[in-house]
Amino acid sequence: MTTITLTIYQPQETTLYRNVIVFGDPQCAAVVSKLVVDSIAGSPAPVIGTDSPATDTDTDPPASVTSTDRDKTVFNTRKHLVTSSGSNHRYIFYETIGLPESNPTKIVPALALSNLHRFASVLAGGINLLIYAVSDKPSKKNYELFNEYVCDADAPIILIRTDPALPSNFKRDEVQYERDGYRFKQVLILRGTDMATLRRDITKSLNLSPKVILPMDRFEQTAMKSWNLLEKEAGWKLKECRDALKKTLMEDGLFSEESANTKYKEVADYIQK
Repeated sequence: MTTITLTIYQPQETTLYRNVIVFGDPQCAAVVSKLVVDSIAGSPAPVIGTDSPATDTDTDPPASVTSTDRDKTVFNTRKHLVTSSGSNHRYIFYETIGLPESNPTKIVPALALSNLHRFASVLAGGINLLIYAVSDKPSKKNYELFNEYVCDADAPIILIRTDPALPSNFKRDEVQYERDGYRFKQVLILRGTDMATLRRDITKSLNLSPKVILPMDRFEQTAMKSWNLLEKEAGWKLKECRDALKKTLMEDGLFSEESANTKYKEVADYIQK
């Protein structure tokens, strides 16, 4: 009689990346991203990739949309690969643009959906932590977009406020955040947080067993769940969004035209319910 022993493969923690998304308006996200990346690394860390928006050949945006607008389009992402100082834990920080607080009508569907597709495509595994960067007050629309739609309410979230004129006492604000429906793991002020404290707060806030969502599933769920929000904020029309979604699905050659037609109709049907 032959005995067969089955070994269940369990990847070592040292081989896994911890995915952290830093999101907000471009300036705040860039400032906070640099701070948290350097605090984890113990020194400046390199940018390992840029998921830039679609080019002029990918879409036909209105004349009022400039290259600067494209650089600041929602879901535009820069990646930072970091090995934690003093340990062998490895991180990928995704510095990602959120919805603008002003001029939301400049969000072009083809650019935003293309960014979202590329962003979702590089998110291997789950999301261990969200960091929301704001100058003053958080926005419910950005909180919902990333916490509920991108992460399916699975990732803990830290709020970091960057305005140096803000008071350092956050107790009153934290209570108000709870009343307003926010659920922040930590609330930090940039000028009152040193590198060691920030590194400690990040590492202790991580979800070490995040929900694993396949890239295309993440793209679909985010596109479907956020559609009404984007339609309201940016005045998106269903037809132009469907056309942009179809073009995005065919962008990397993953879908034939027929498959893309089927997929975008599924999304449209969900939205129209």
